[in-house]
Amino acid sequence: MINLGKHVLVNGKTESPEILQDPSFIQSLMTESTFKDHGITVLNFIWHDFGDGFGFTGIVLLAESHWSIHTWPEYCAFTMDLYTCGATNPAIMAIKILEEIGCKEYDLKIIERGF
Repeated sequence: MINLGKHVLVNGKTESPEILQDPSFIQSLMTESTFKDHGITVLNFIWHDFGDGFGFTGIVLLAESHWSIHTWPEYCAFTMDLYTCGATNPAIMAIKILEEIGCKEYDLKIIERGF
């Protein structure tokens, strides 16, 4: 198999729904500390805040691929995916984000991409 990267899919719940209403907090985690620690290059990002406590969608474009998140604060829930090519392990970055947002309940799947 030719390894083209790893794709991490996460379904999570948090006890802090206010975090899931704060796109700037999540954006700073993803575009500053987490990726810099792993040599990931952020190219661009876009966020849409649905307002009135209905969460947000965020997508970060990486030189190595992408990261996205969608939140449902009314359910204390979110989904995210992180795909990177090369030797980087996106599961490590995903777990760091889960810790930062206080997520204790989650399902994390790692998919090897390639053919």
